[in-house]
Amino acid sequence: MRERTDGRPRAHQEPAYAFLDRAGGAQWERVRAQLDGWFARLPAPARADLRNRFAQDAELDHAGAFWELCVHELHRRRGFEIVVNIGCEAGERRQDFVLARGRERCWLEATVVGGDSPLSFTERRLDEQLRDILATVRAPRFSLALEVVSYGASSPGRRRIVPPLERWLGALDPRELHAGSCVRRLAFDDFVIDVEAIALPDELARPSGCAQLVPRDVGTRGALVNDVRPLRRKIKKKAARYGELDRPYLLAVLALGDGVRERDVEHALLGAGERDHAVWHGPGGPCNTRLSGVLVGRGLRSTEPFRAATAMPALWRNPWASRPLGFALPWRVAAAAPPVAA
Repeated sequence: MRERTDGRPRAHQEPAYAFLDRAGGAQWERVRAQLDGWFARLPAPARADLRNRFAQDAELDHAGAFWELCVHELHRRRGFEIVVNIGCEAGERRQDFVLARGRERCWLEATVVGGDSPLSFTERRLDEQLRDILATVRAPRFSLALEVVSYGASSPGRRRIVPPLERWLGALDPRELHAGSCVRRLAFDDFVIDVEAIALPDELARPSGCAQLVPRDVGTRGALVNDVRPLRRKIKKKAARYGELDRPYLLAVLALGDGVRERDVEHALLGAGERDHAVWHGPGGPCNTRLSGVLVGRGLRSTEPFRAATAMPALWRNPWASRPLGFALPWRVAAAAPPVAA
C-alpha cells in the first residue's frame, strides 16, 4: 500500500477517482478501506468489470460502478442471497443481480441518473473552472458564492479574477456588514459574474487562508434544474430493456441531481396528473407493468461511502405491476397515490 500525503481538497473539475487515489490523511484511508472491503466481497468477474468503470473520469461511469458496489453491499448486509451477473453477460442482456430470500426471487438492476442542468457542456466546464479559481482567493474571514450572469467563450483566467477580488475583500470589514454579505460584479469581455461575500465570525475563519465557496440562493440565470425529466427518461429505458420476465423486476436508481426531491420521483413514476406521460401511467392508463418497483437512493457519493448506512433508499412499488415483489425489502416504502382524473 503506497503512502499518500497530498492534503489538497478536491477541485471542482477533479474526477472522483483521481481524488480518492491521491488524497492523503486518515479520513481518506478509511474511505478507501471501506470501498476496498465492498469490492473484495464481489465475485472475480464483477471485480474486473467494476474496477475499469470505477477508475473512469466520466462521472456517470464512476458513479455507476460505485452504486453497483453499494447496492450489493446494502442487500448482502441485510441477509439477502445475491447472484451477481456483472461481468458474466457474454453479450447477453441480463440484469445486474438476482436478489433472493427463501423461495422468492427478483431481478435487480442498478443505474445512475444525472441532473438535468440548464447549462451546456461548455458552460458547465467554464463554471467548474471559475469555481476552482475562486477557491484560491485568500480571504479567510469570508465565504464566497458565485453566480454567472453571462458566459464568455473561454475562462477569464486567474489573474483577472483573483487580484481584484482580494483587493475588494481586503477593504471590507466583516464586522461592519450589517446584512451579512455584499456583492461585487466583475465583467471580462462577454463574461459577467457576481461574487457574493458572506462575512464569517472570528471563530470560523478558515485556517487555510482561502475563502470557502458556497452555493448562492439564486440559481445560475435564475433557471431551475429539472430533475423529473432525466429520472423518467432513464427509468423508462430500463423498464423496456429486457422484454417479458419470469420474476419481479426491481430497479435501483441513484439520483445524482443535487436538488432531487421525493416529489420529483413521484412525478417521474406516476405523473402529476392523469394525462402525464409518466413511467407507470400515461394518457392510455397503466404502462411498463413489468417493472415491479423502483428503489431510489439520493445524496450518495463514492467520496462518502459511510453515508450509505444512514441515507437509506426509498422503495416505490408499482401499483399495476404484472409481477409484484413477493418479499418485504428493508427500506422505507414511499407513499404515493396513483393519478386520478381531474
